[in-house]
Amino acid sequence: MKKFLLGGCAIIAILSANTVWATPAADDLIKMARSGVDEEVLSAYIDKSPDVYDLSADDIVTLKDLGVPSKVIKEAINHGRGNDTSSGVVSETANTAQPASEPPQELLTSAAAAPSPDDQNISFFYEALCPYGNWVDIDGAWCWQPNAAVISVDWAPYCRHGHWISSDWGWCWNSDYSWGWAPFHYGRWFRHPVHGWCWVPDNEWGPAWVSWRWGDDYCGWAPLPPRTRFDRNGGFYFGDRQVGDDFEFNLTFQDYFFLSASHFCDPHPWVNMVPSVRTEEVFRKTAFLKGSYRYENNHIVNRGPAIENISRALKKPVATVTIVPANLKPGQPIERSLLKENQLIIYKPALAPKAPKDPAAVRTLLEKRQASAPQPKSEIGAALIKRKQVATEQAIKEQQLKAENARKEESAMQKAAQIEVDNSKRASLQAEVQIRTMNARQAENRATRIKQWNPPAEAKPAIIPQSRVLPQEPAQSRERVQTQVRAQVFNEARIEQQRQPAVEQMIRNRPAPQQNNAGQRRDEEPRGNSGRR
Repeated sequence: MKKFLLGGCAIIAILSANTVWATPAADDLIKMARSGVDEEVLSAYIDKSPDVYDLSADDIVTLKDLGVPSKVIKEAINHGRGNDTSSGVVSETANTAQPASEPPQELLTSAAAAPSPDDQNISFFYEALCPYGNWVDIDGAWCWQPNAAVISVDWAPYCRHGHWISSDWGWCWNSDYSWGWAPFHYGRWFRHPVHGWCWVPDNEWGPAWVSWRWGDDYCGWAPLPPRTRFDRNGGFYFGDRQVGDDFEFNLTFQDYFFLSASHFCDPHPWVNMVPSVRTEEVFRKTAFLKGSYRYENNHIVNRGPAIENISRALKKPVATVTIVPANLKPGQPIERSLLKENQLIIYKPALAPKAPKDPAAVRTLLEKRQASAPQPKSEIGAALIKRKQVATEQAIKEQQLKAENARKEESAMQKAAQIEVDNSKRASLQAEVQIRTMNARQAENRATRIKQWNPPAEAKPAIIPQSRVLPQEPAQSRERVQTQVRAQVFNEARIEQQRQPAVEQMIRNRPAPQQNNAGQRRDEEPRGNSGRR
């Protein structure tokens, strides 16, 4: 039996009489994103919209936290404005010429507030993560599915919107999400055949909970599965069984993400991640790294790949930072981890192992708060539902057309490869065939995914997050914040668009293809949700 505790609980914390609701158009877009529709549907929704989206800096942060790709947010910012940069649109030229700075820290807070010492247990996650996804009862265990994993087919933990940094606790995943302080440092991730990526909470903090592989200048990692726990005295346990340093946690090549060592410390490693059609090949070239986790100096250390190997690949020393706990008083908002000079400031409370409350009790509490909270200006109605249906139909047609065109190109190149006598040219044509096959499958699977999408049975309209930019701030300060946040979105959108060309180039640079049907072992690239909602 599966139950849903929805993000309909929504963002309730940090309510203030001074905060500002999103504009109706932005409000509707956030509601669309929170409903969990595919990113292609969101893009089509924006394309067909009669509205001009006046997205505030906080609206942008909210959409990013919900998993909306920056390229889609960029479309919303520019929609209906043409080339009018006077409306606050950041020009492409200006953005790419000078990388955007980080948004002000006051915008990078989650909806959750630090609990009192008596409430510091894993049930705190139920309320803290509720605005950003759904709590699902899977076989008697409450698991969290981020909204980002529903919107983007290629989303995966320790993959997008974050990067690896070297710290005094070993390799640490520094997430770009304002909620990233929780599920990337506590608990375990797994891919469910129905729900896709889900997270099981736990109380032990770590810089990251992954298994490592290394070889042939490739580094690979995979989220450690549920039932895996680390004991400070006895090492790892899998279920009730203690396992040795050579135990590989039953993980296969399909669970790993691989990256060339020269890109391991990239601020956006996802762009250059090895495509799924090559992961089995790279998996065979790498070996499991034994004994990656140790308990040293009163904390868990995640050793992972040797610093000297990464430095050699980068051709420069790897900087190491010190992890500093963000000591918050009860009720203070939880900020996203902040990398400042040689320190990583991150919220990492010591949580009791037991959860005295279940999500149902938390939901009751949140609904009481919701009843007394100010209501957003616009409600989900028939007009929004109709626009959603039109966007869905358009997205399906677009994906079907992409698939059809890719299949035609695949067939033409396959015929050309069969009659080509030059081995080098034939190998090049076969690589192009593989790229078109991959592109066709991506589009076909996305069209099917959009067709089969159904919201959870208990879905409810959510309260839209309130602005964290207070209206009494000087206009100049608000404009500065707005410009910085939009510039960062444009920069990220440009980076996201580099992924597909990078994947295709990696396939072209692959050694002569072998007839092993490797490309048919996976339907999508890169790997994200393997299941349906």
